[in-house]
Amino acid sequence: MSDVSTSAGAIIYIGAAAPSAFDKAGYEAVTWTEVGEVSNIDGDLGKVFSLSTFNLLKEAGVVKRKGSYNNGSITVQYGYHRTDTGQAAVVAAAGIQTTLPFKIALGDQETTQIYFMALTMGDPINIGGSDDFITSTVTLEIDSESDVLKEVAPV
Repeated sequence: MSDVSTSAGAIIYIGAAAPSAFDKAGYEAVTWTEVGEVSNIDGDLGKVFSLSTFNLLKEAGVVKRKGSYNNGSITVQYGYHRTDTGQAAVVAAAGIQTTLPFKIALGDQETTQIYFMALTMGDPINIGGSDDFITSTVTLEIDSESDVLKEVAPV
């Protein structure tokens, strides 16, 4: 039997302002607002390093090292509902040049919480056809200002 979990029950939140410290206590002190009507959170959270190489002429070998890293980006898709406070906060965040805190609470047994700082890259709306729901898919670019912090939720 496998111990893996589904994404069911995951919730994403946006914070009003950056935490005083980029640790569990700092993030827990943030005032959080749930982004409502979310149907999908896609992308990669966490450090991925680029590869730096140097070619050695004498030995014909390639020296490899970790270079810079990227904390990733995610897209959040939700059903359009502009009176939702969380969606309104995401729309407002798209209009500023600074990062804001985000939290994803997973629906696993330990209720893992993932904290990160991200730039909201826009707030486009997809209208679709007469049988489609109006949706918005927002890209969150995770900044290196703070590493992605995965913590077990407070009891």
